Amino acid sequence: MFRNVEQRKLGQTRSGIEYISTMSPDGVNLAVFDNSLLKCTSTTVYDVKALNYSYDKVK
Repeated sequence: MFRNVEQRKLGQTRSGIEYISTMSPDGVNLAVFDNSLLKCTSTTVYDVKALNYSYDKVK
């Protein structure tokens, strides 16, 4: 499921989309197409030890 974060009526410009996170059942991810809209205030580096995914066929 995708949701437009911002959509201008006339030109149908999209600044980004929000979509369901694979990593967290209640989480969302943002894909931002215009990085001038955001300001990075801090970062953290993680060493990922493992990833586990499961899936079901969509009917």
